[in-house]
This record gives sequence, C-alpha cells and structure tokens, in this order.
Amino acid sequence: MYKLIAIDMDGTLLNSNGKISDENIFAIKRALDKGVKVVFTTGRGIKAITNFLKEVGLSERDEYAITNNGVALYKTNNLKCLKANLLCGDELKKLVDLGIALNAKILVYDYKTEETIVLEENEFSAFERDHIGMIVHIKPNFPNEINNETKAFKIIYTEEPSKLDIIQKNIPDYIRENYTVVRSLPICLELFHKASNKGNAIRDLSNIFGISKEEVICIGDQQNDIEMIEYAGLGIAMGNAIDKLKEIANYVTDTNDNHGVAKAINKFIL
Repeated sequence: MYKLIAIDMDGTLLNSNGKISDENIFAIKRALDKGVKVVFTTGRGIKAITNFLKEVGLSERDEYAITNNGVALYKTNNLKCLKANLLCGDELKKLVDLGIALNAKILVYDYKTEETIVLEENEFSAFERDHIGMIVHIKPNFPNEINNETKAFKIIYTEEPSKLDIIQKNIPDYIRENYTVVRSLPICLELFHKASNKGNAIRDLSNIFGISKEEVICIGDQQNDIEMIEYAGLGIAMGNAIDKLKEIANYVTDTNDNHGVAKAINKFIL
C-alpha cells in the first residue's frame, strides 16, 4: 500500500490554464481521507501555492509542502518554514554576477520576504506577477546591495529557449559541482543549494514518517522531477512529460489537461 504521494504542480497537477481540475481535487481529497499523505512538491515558492493548498483541503490539515524544487519544507496549516537550504551572501553574489556575465535575465527568490527580486522586468517575472500573484521588486542595483545578511531560496536565469540553451552550456564546471543546476521550464534555468532537489526532500520527509521508498509515489513532468521519480517506489510521468522522464518512470499517466494526476491516484491508491 502506498502511504505518500508527491505531486509536482506546473505541467502536472495544474492544467494549461494554471488550474486544478475538479477531477484532480476530488481524487486528492479522497486520498487524504484514506490516510495517504499528499505532498505538493514544486518549484514555486510557498506564496504561489497557498490558494491551491486551500482548494484541496491541505491548508486545514497538519501536512507538508516542498517548495523551490526541494530547497524548503513547509507546514501546510500555518505556512511555517521548517527547513531551508539557502544561498547566502557571497555565494548568492557569485551566482548573480555569473548570470549578468552570461547575459541572462535574473530572478532572485528572497528568503526574508518570500518575494521575487529582479534587476529588470522580464517575461517570466511579469508572468509570475500577473498570473501567479507573486510580488516582484525591480532593483537594478541589487548586486551591489548583497551582504552577509542576504539570503535566497534560489536564483533563476531566464531567456527564450534557444538563448537559454547557450547560457546553460556555458555554466562553468565549478558551478555545476557546487550547486544544483536544473532546467525547470524551457525558459528557466534554476540554481540552488547542492544538497537540494525534490528527490532528497521526499526522501528526508519519508524518513521522518518512517515511510519506505517502496511506499512512495511521485508524479512529475520535467527535468526538475527526475530525482524524485528515480527515488519513488512508483515513479509516474505525465503524458505531457519530457521524454527523459518517461524513460525512467515506472508508469506514464494521462496529460495535465486530461486529469492525469486523478487517473494515477484512482489506479494506484483508491
């Protein structure tokens, strides 16, 4: 019997309109009522998933959410951050300066405010503000304001896919060796603490509850879901997932626009 299901959000739980379908909501609530732990495991920050936690009833329960691609762990009932592997001071400055040198547009996800800082407005920051509801601060002088007290969950380099391909190829080896570097979307390259990824976060949370990996289901669609799909006893790729994820998954469900999460829950849990 499966005891925990970790669900990615964008491209997985959310449809192309950025909504959770009624079918997915119903399936999640039934799984919760059956005693299964449902863990949103997302690249988003906590403020960008609060409404979704409410929709499925997680905000009323003593449960957990994993945000910023495994960097942070939150309680769903009080939104308290229990653990976070942060970028601080000089290491954050190093990654900001590298992004500037690579001609990337940069987003910094601030720990203190849980809001986004950009040097200039860009397509992705506008999307976060207008469609996700994030508060975005434009601070052209931010690189010079970084000090030992500055802490961030992660940093994103964003550009159109072809330009970001080049930026990604030009990330120095010493950065790849010391930080997690992952393409979360075609227009987003994320950099964060080396110890952090969704797989490690699910493993650590499972250990807290004494849940073995064989009792864990993980569902995702993108490169940043690879580690948790590999960790899970049952790794499920969405029908719209990248080919690499489908290759390593144990099962491929329907797409995010055809209630793939609900169909997986109905098949393996309910």
